[in-house]
Formats: sequence, structure tokens, C-alpha cells
Amino acid sequence: MDPRERVRQWLADAPRGSRNWASGGCTWFDARVFAVGFFANTDELLVLSHSASVVVAESGAQRLVDAEVDAVRLIATVDGQRVRIAGVSGGGLPRTTHDGWSVRVVSLDWPSEVAFLQPPGSHAWHGECVVVDESNAPFRAVGFSDTGTMLVVATDETVERWRRVPAKAGATGTSTRHPLETWGARFD
Repeated sequence: MDPRERVRQWLADAPRGSRNWASGGCTWFDARVFAVGFFANTDELLVLSHSASVVVAESGAQRLVDAEVDAVRLIATVDGQRVRIAGVSGGGLPRTTHDGWSVRVVSLDWPSEVAFLQPPGSHAWHGECVVVDESNAPFRAVGFSDTGTMLVVATDETVERWRRVPAKAGATGTSTRHPLETWGARFD
């Protein structure tokens, strides 16, 4: 079997959603998203679009902010805090957490892309994976917050956040929460 077909089949068989990560669903933007970034050591997300700059808190609450963007150095400054950004001009967010979760992107039929999570101990193209997003256009940015408990997948029109579901006390790595528990809010 062709290697591309093998990967395509592996992804087709992968679940959508995870007991370890909860999705907030896609947030659609009227103005094009050009970059996103996490504030250092937090799960607060900065979303930069052509019409506004928005900070999204871990709880899903949002607030408009004034952001100064240095598109050459790929840094935005909000209220004196520097935020590393990734998007249309390049840059990058962490693709692996401190405890071994990883997110990967593959394009088998360009320009369509698939983003998928792999738990600690899995290896690329085999082992366990969970598809977190599929897009008919290239992703602007994909990556984790510094804390490793938040994942963002952004296109030019959408931003999807995934939050690590905390294990219950005494649990053995599983959660009783619904795998696609939603949180967050829509930007209008």
C-alpha cells in the first residue's frame, strides 16, 4: 500500500474527540485571523484579526485589547506583556507538552490539512491518535500553551481551542467528563 494511503487510512480510523481533551468548538471570525499566541505561562490566548485583537481567557471570557504587533519579530505587546505569535507571517507554537502530548499536522491532499493529537509514548504515523481538526485550507497556527493544558488550531477564519480535561482524584488516567464537553464562546 502507498505510504500516503496508509496514513490516510490511519487518520480515517482515528477517533474524533478525546476523553483527555475537551473542545470548545470552532469560533468563526468575520475578519481574517492573521495570528494567535498564548501569554507566557498561562492559557490566555491572543487572537489577532484584521479588525480587532481579542484576549480569550481560560474560562472562555473575551475582551478586546489594543495590541502592538511586530510582524518581523513575531511578537505582540498587550498592556506591556510580550506575546509570541504564530500565523500568516510564520512563527510557531510549542508542538509538544512537557509530559509528552504532541500535536501534528499533515496535508495529504493539499491544501487540506488534518491536525491530530498523540498521547505520550505514541509515534508519528502509528500508535494512538485523535483527530482534532480538519480544514480545507492551510492552518495559520497549531500548538500548545506553555502550560501544556491548552491547544489552539487556527485557520484564517476559525480558532478552535482544546483544553486538557483534569483527571479526577484517584483516577487512573481516565475522566468521566463527556469527551466533547464544550466551553468558550462565539466572537460576533
